[in-house]
Amino acid sequence: MVDPEMKIEWGAVKMGEGASYSWKSEHPNVGNGAMTISEVKGIDKLVMDMEWEGQTGATSSFVLTQVPEGTGVTWSINMDMGPGPIGRWMGLLMDQWVGADFEEGLNNLDKYVNASPAPMEVRQVQVPAKHALYMKTEADPNQLSEALAVCYGKIMAYIQGDEVEATGAPFAQYEFKENGMVEITAGLPINEVAEGTAEVGYIQLAACEALKANYYGAYGGVNVAYDYLSEEMKKMGAAYMNTSGPMGWEEYITDPGLEADTTKWLTEVYIPIKVRANAELEEVAD
Repeated sequence: MVDPEMKIEWGAVKMGEGASYSWKSEHPNVGNGAMTISEVKGIDKLVMDMEWEGQTGATSSFVLTQVPEGTGVTWSINMDMGPGPIGRWMGLLMDQWVGADFEEGLNNLDKYVNASPAPMEVRQVQVPAKHALYMKTEADPNQLSEALAVCYGKIMAYIQGDEVEATGAPFAQYEFKENGMVEITAGLPINEVAEGTAEVGYIQLAACEALKANYYGAYGGVNVAYDYLSEEMKKMGAAYMNTSGPMGWEEYITDPGLEADTTKWLTEVYIPIKVRANAELEEVAD
């Protein structure tokens, strides 16, 4: 990073079109500016509007296409250099100024992708009913891990003081609020009905049908699993969309305290669906 003291502020929209962040820096090569995602076309195209204080804005895009070797990535930047000859001459020098940075970025992307697991398999599964303890809280998007740790700690404290037992991996649901915060529902499946408290509640989760994807990696990259699930949902059609049941959720199978290698961290991501008659489902073990 050119300026480790740079201040970053995230916008109210956290994902997809309209998501943004701005930065402030006293470093002469950084300055102040903002970037906003202005267009998203599935997993094929991403367009970002970029602004720099006191300078002409620009549009940067990533376009993915199928090529014989796999997936081709075109990274481009478009900027109005004005009608004058000086601006046009400066345009001719852009490749000399930033071309090496683009090449380095694409090479780093290639290394990352080749080191990543194969594309995710999306499966249609039957999720059994289960008992669970849960907590709700709100947190800043940059402090989700800390908030989850507090929730799971209090749930485990309740379990240790009661006669119930945890029977599975911790799970969580997230809902982005208009105030920029994230509402978290964190829970643990248990073996039987529990009384709960005002802070740690009990719930019996109903059985449901869902699409499931296995994501391996650090938690910050789990959104790729939702992308795969969303694409599969589009292929299935609106008749399968479950608008009355629970929202999607994540189950954290790997304990980070026992496995330091983040590439081995398994997160199972689910999105509930409606199922038509005679649909074949794979049952998820309780």
